[in-house]
Amino acid sequence: MGLLSTLVFTGWAARTASRSAKAAEDAVEALPTIERAYLFPEITNSDAIGAVIIAATGGTFAPGAPPAGIAGAQHTAEVSFKIKNFGKTPAVLKRVSAELGIAPLKSQLVLPIQNPVLGPHEETRSFNRAMERGLTQEEAFRISTLTAQIALVGAVTFDDIWGRHWETRFHYGWDTSTNSFTLHSVWTEEVKG
Repeated sequence: MGLLSTLVFTGWAARTASRSAKAAEDAVEALPTIERAYLFPEITNSDAIGAVIIAATGGTFAPGAPPAGIAGAQHTAEVSFKIKNFGKTPAVLKRVSAELGIAPLKSQLVLPIQNPVLGPHEETRSFNRAMERGLTQEEAFRISTLTAQIALVGAVTFDDIWGRHWETRFHYGWDTSTNSFTLHSVWTEEVKG
C-alpha cells in the first residue's frame, strides 16, 4: 500500500510540475508582447498649414471658392512631431523618417535622432519636417474642394530590450473642417531578419 501511494503521489507531482513548467514557459513567451515598448507619433505643431493653404488660395479658402492667389506662387510650411513610448520597457530608436506634402507621398526623409534610448512614458524631442516644395494655387484649391489632402506620413524603426526589431508606421491627414491633422492610421509590426 505504501509503494502504491508513493507512485500515485509521484505521478501527480510530476504532472503538476509539468503543468507549472508549461505555464511559466508561456508567461516568458508572452512577456515581450505585454511589456515591450509601444511607440506612437504625436503632432505637436502644425499651426502654419492652414495659413499656407489660405495664402496659396489668396485668402479665399472656402470649399468650392475659386483661387485668388498669385499664379505660380508657392507657399510652404513645417510640422513638428514627437515619438512617445507608451510601453513598459525602453526602446532603442534606429531610424525616424517622415514626409509632408500632398498625398500620396512616396519617399521619406530620414531625420536625425539625438537620443536613441526612449524610456517608458518618455518622448523624443521634436522632429521638424518641412514640405519639400510649396503648395501651388491649384493644389490649395484642390485641398479646399476636398479633392487633395496634405499628409504627414512616416515610420519609426526601433529595437526592444529583447533584441526584437519593430517598425511603427503612421499617416496623418489634414482635415479642413477642423483645421488640424487627423490620424488616419498607425500600426506596428515586427521586422524579421
